[in-house]
Amino acid sequence: MTFVAGSLAGSPVRRVEDAELLRGRATYVDNLKIEGMLALAFVRSPSAHAEIRSIDVSEAEKMPGVVAVYIAEDLQLPASPASSRFTLA
Repeated sequence: MTFVAGSLAGSPVRRVEDAELLRGRATYVDNLKIEGMLALAFVRSPSAHAEIRSIDVSEAEKMPGVVAVYIAEDLQLPASPASSRFTLA
C-alpha cells in the first residue's frame, strides 16, 4: 500500500495550529461564552458490564444550574449494551 503526501500514516503532517496552542492564543470550545449556552455531561457506570436496574435522577435535577437530566429511556434508546454505541439522527 502506498501513502500519498499529507496522509496520516507514514508521512509527516504539517500542523499549522501548534503555534497558537503553545502560545495560549488558540480558541477552544470551552473558552467560548455564548448567551444561553449550556454544558453537557455524561455519567457512566464505574463497573464494567454492570446491569443498571434503575436510576434515580432526583438529586441531579435539584442541583443549581441543571436544566435537564435524561436517561436512555427518555431518549428512547434500546436497553442493551449496544446503547453505549448509538448515534442520534
